[in-house]
Amino acid sequence: MREFLFLYPIEPYVDGAFSGQSSAEDYSARVQRLNDTIQARYRQGGFNINWLMFTDGLEQLASGVDVQESDRILTCGVSFKTHCAEKIYPDEESIINQLPKRINQLIIAGFHLWDCVDKIAEAGHNSGIPTFVDEDLTELFFMATKGRIPLVRDIRKVDIQPDWRELWVEYMRGRRESKPWLARV
Repeated sequence: MREFLFLYPIEPYVDGAFSGQSSAEDYSARVQRLNDTIQARYRQGGFNINWLMFTDGLEQLASGVDVQESDRILTCGVSFKTHCAEKIYPDEESIINQLPKRINQLIIAGFHLWDCVDKIAEAGHNSGIPTFVDEDLTELFFMATKGRIPLVRDIRKVDIQPDWRELWVEYMRGRRESKPWLARV
């Protein structure tokens, strides 16, 4: 089985990723681009789609996110309010255990790359599941300029733009050395 897991597609995170830099029209276009990218990379690629939500449920689902009937909704066991106020994190293993058994490939995306996404990817990897993070579909997706993230690409490679500082590249390489679920840069 091939599984795609998107963490926390909720209004507060999507709105926060925009940081007031977008119009309502741009917001809708980016969310639609997210839907289209998930469709092209994962639904059409034979993946089962999973959405991880706080215990508050779908009430906080970001406007326009395409959750389909065949998708699975997983809960992390912590409310959004508790997570924010008390800095309580969900148990990563209990999230991995909600997924079907015998996973051949697990792709994780969502909010936040260096926090929850990384923790759950590590738990998947440590459970023996071939796990990888689609960094295109993390909060970086919403910060990128419209149309810069292709619908389909090899997510195991990251193209570093020549105008990025070498210091940043070295920092990213260092953070990734012990994390096989992240792309090599």
